[in-house]
Parts: sequence; structure tokens; C-alpha cells
Amino acid sequence: MKPYSSLDALPPVYCGLCGREISPGGQYWYINGQSVCQACLGEFARQEFAPCRIIHGKEEGL
Repeated sequence: MKPYSSLDALPPVYCGLCGREISPGGQYWYINGQSVCQACLGEFARQEFAPCRIIHGKEEGL
């Protein structure tokens, strides 16, 4: 990736879940080709790990 000398010159980055722009200097995660803002990280994790979800007391099918 090309380094930028000024935050003003950065191209916009948008969250792949909520669509909000991630402002220069803002935190985000780039996971599997998708940018995820800090506010959406928990929901993203729930979606990604949904196949691993187990309900206590319902493990007999494992």
C-alpha cells in the first residue's frame, strides 16, 4: 500500500456492514476483504462465528 503524506489525501474507506465512512485516523479492521468499523465489529464477529454457536444443554447433536 502506498503511504500518504497527509490525512487529507487519503481515499475514503467505508464500513462493509453499515456503510458509514471511516474518518481519517479512525480505527477499522480489514477482514477477508471487508472493512469493518469499530461500531460493527461485534456484529461482524457474531455473523462470522454463527456456525460455531452452541446452546448449553443442546450439545447432544455434536
